Amino acid sequence: MKTTTMFLAGALTLMTVASAGCKKKEDASELAPKPSAAETVTTSASAPEPKAAAAAAGGDSKCAALGCSGTGTFFDRCGCAAKPQPVPLTAKPTGKYMFNQPEWEVTNTTDKDLHWASAVVYYYDKAGNQLESVIKDKTYKASRMNGSSFTLKPNETKKVTIGFKKESEPRGAASMEIVFDGWCYGAYKDESSHLCISAARAPDDRARSGS
Repeated sequence: MKTTTMFLAGALTLMTVASAGCKKKEDASELAPKPSAAETVTTSASAPEPKAAAAAAGGDSKCAALGCSGTGTFFDRCGCAAKPQPVPLTAKPTGKYMFNQPEWEVTNTTDKDLHWASAVVYYYDKAGNQLESVIKDKTYKASRMNGSSFTLKPNETKKVTIGFKKESEPRGAASMEIVFDGWCYGAYKDESSHLCISAARAPDDRARSGS
């Protein structure tokens, strides 16, 4: 399988183009990490409001320093749609399937821990036309997934399944491209290290890179 890797400058994220045969999980809903004990909301009358507590801990300044809004927590990620941030992930297909889904080598290219990310996979025919997948009479223009599968140490590479299941991949697919439109830096159990970012949401319709 011939593979070409490309980078989308400054906008949504890195994109990887693979040859035919790779697909991803059915449209997955957002999978928020399970809250740790430190995330448990207190009902004490003297407890500060969540926003105030985040600001006191410097949460607002984390996003402000990037030119974005928000506090940087998972549920209030830095809104950076208008201020694109460097994408910390790259992805390269292995040409294999794992658990009936395409397998990719995903790399954290930074010197920081990552504990969550959101990815969108698009499929194209040889002419560069975007393809759709029909699953249980519902049409999907792209495969979306997110979660802690993208937990990576600095500069770590690991294999992750991304894309529709093999039997659900669009007919005539010759290539696929990936866009990462959200990620969280830091160690999951260390809230003080968290910096979660939301880029512009990857659209349903998207032209193939270079088309």
